[in-house]
Amino acid sequence: MTAQTPPEPSARPTRSRRSPAENRATTFKATDGPPDGASRPGRAHAATPPAVAADGSAIEADRVEIRQAALGRADAREVEVIQGAIGGVRADHVSVRQGIVGGSVTGSLEVNQGIARTVFANRATVSQSFARTVIANEVQVTKATGIGLLIARHVEGDVKVLLDWRGAAIMGAVGGLVAGLVRTARRGRRRA
Repeated sequence: MTAQTPPEPSARPTRSRRSPAENRATTFKATDGPPDGASRPGRAHAATPPAVAADGSAIEADRVEIRQAALGRADAREVEVIQGAIGGVRADHVSVRQGIVGGSVTGSLEVNQGIARTVFANRATVSQSFARTVIANEVQVTKATGIGLLIARHVEGDVKVLLDWRGAAIMGAVGGLVAGLVRTARRGRRRA
């Protein structure tokens, strides 16, 4: 076993000095294994060096592809997650296959055999997946899919919604009533 020395301070990642137009013209790929087998598994690979910052800012690229890897945030035109995870994404189109997306603001979202936590989309397609919260203009649901909270103008397919808008309104009213009663009871104890 050999001892590894920490990198020199000048070797730390820093914010890219490229213009926003140069940052948008990149493709970022994060994979478990290298596409050409040239380096070790578990490292991120980029076709063109993306704008990556150590301060936790989002990856900015035209296309972001994640395979058996994880990414915190991305801002792109197109994002594809295959057996991976992404914390937050803002994109025109997001596709998740056997993966997880924490939060997304997108024009269109497709989730197939995956998990979506919070989705804000114009059009969402959910197939054999679970979504906690979906707020969209149009939602298409196929093959035994569960959605916790669904707010949509148009829903197509057989969906199992745990809480619809009527249930949410009743739950909010009951919660407010209980909170008011508890608050009134506490004030009565303090005066006595």
